[in-house]
Amino acid sequence: MGSSKAQVGNFSEYVDCMYKPGWFKDGGKKQILFRMYSLVGINSSDLENIAEEIITMFNQCLEEITINLAEYSNENFTSSQLKLISDSNGDPYFFHIRSKSDLPKGIYLFITAPLYENEIEHPQSIINQYVALIRLGLGNNMSRYCVSEEIIDIETFKDNAVIPVMLIPQMCEGPLLDELYLKELKNLLNNLADTTSDIRERVLLSMDFVYDAMMLNTDTSMSVKFVLYWSSLEVLMGKNGRKIFKPFGRIYNESHSYAQNNLGLGHLNDLRNEIIHQGKKLTLLPIDERYFQCLLLDAIRFLLDLKVKCYALRFISDFDYDHQSFGYGQLRVGYITE
Repeated sequence: MGSSKAQVGNFSEYVDCMYKPGWFKDGGKKQILFRMYSLVGINSSDLENIAEEIITMFNQCLEEITINLAEYSNENFTSSQLKLISDSNGDPYFFHIRSKSDLPKGIYLFITAPLYENEIEHPQSIINQYVALIRLGLGNNMSRYCVSEEIIDIETFKDNAVIPVMLIPQMCEGPLLDELYLKELKNLLNNLADTTSDIRERVLLSMDFVYDAMMLNTDTSMSVKFVLYWSSLEVLMGKNGRKIFKPFGRIYNESHSYAQNNLGLGHLNDLRNEIIHQGKKLTLLPIDERYFQCLLLDAIRFLLDLKVKCYALRFISDFDYDHQSFGYGQLRVGYITE
């Protein structure tokens, strides 16, 4: 894999190119996180011309990762997925899907980072950051799709697919199926269909942000998740930052300071600023996420001229929720290997 046109049969043939000697201390486990991306729009001739320059550029400048480009094929490619489903009693359980196929001959980008003490979130974050830089500098096609992510022991050459363990569902996340909630959702949908196109588009654009936020569930993505939720709130209110306090107070027939302090929007805005301007990382527990969703529900009902049901206030009461602790919980997202 050290050359620009490597046909690789197994990890032992190229493992020496996938880590740096300074990564590991004598006597400890020597494991790396290995990720493979497909390249689009590059042929073998182009690869020969650019591979060495790109490999040298990254590997000489950066200590925390290695990067290689190669023409590669693998006849024993295994992919793994973990799904969370429910049994007939409504109890969740994990369903592991494994599938085997031949990885077609093609041009791939390989990127690795050291794995210490099974703390997989850190090398994942490092790889995410540099892949983002690669795509910014050289275009999305330089690392178009993640084909595989594995943990590799560089002494035994044993490789294990990384399977993220999803968050266990919490009581605060529902399902909320009593007649009251069903009726309130029906009223919301009816008014959404009948409202002006401007308001409907604003609500649905907000839901684009909300959906993207809901799909992020790893430690390394929690700050992004929060920013997406906050952006959805700004879209609904048509204001940004502290300017949402006053209109949000009106939702509850209360003041600017009520929204800022009693509802915790001041704290949430401070977190937003710390993320955007200081690079802060935070933790979003399921109970924090549901509280934000309740704020959004109240705002949507207000925009649609429906009676505000004070979901956020009910949530604070029902779950004895302290919004000042928002973002400071201890969330662990675990991982298993097959």
